[in-house]
Amino acid sequence: MIELLQEYWKPFLYSDGNNITGLAMTLWLLSASIFIGFLVSIPLSIARVSPHFYIRWPVQFY
Repeated sequence: MIELLQEYWKPFLYSDGNNITGLAMTLWLLSASIFIGFLVSIPLSIARVSPHFYIRWPVQFY
């Protein structure tokens, strides 16, 4: 296992030379999901406190 880490530590962390792999891909996915979640959460929170039943009910159901 140590030999694998010594030989392939760069691809595990960042890149294999052509594509983003390993830790870099994980961090990109994390930042994308946080950004998308924030964009979705703001309209949903506003819809949740809406006085209109047909706007509020689907959000509360979700």
